Amino acid sequence: MGNKQNIYFWILVGLLIFAVGYIVVDRYFEIKSARELSVFQEGVDYGYKSAVLQIIQEVSSSCESVSVFVDNQTVNIIDVECLQKVSQAD
Repeated sequence: MGNKQNIYFWILVGLLIFAVGYIVVDRYFEIKSARELSVFQEGVDYGYKSAVLQIIQEVSSSCESVSVFVDNQTVNIIDVECLQKVSQAD
């Protein structure tokens, strides 16, 4: 009888170790994925801000229109203050 209890004990210990190991590994990969997503999102935000700042700098540096291309669409952007200065000069 004692021998069977010993076997059951070690089976339970093995299952417990397996369960704890599985939880730890699962949590590790969850944290790793969250960190990678965070880095990706920071990169997207940085790229977006850089593109907008570049457009703003180009538009504000001259009173000429700046063409912006996205896929098959083109938009010309000009600073409104330049248009107001031109209309006041006339």
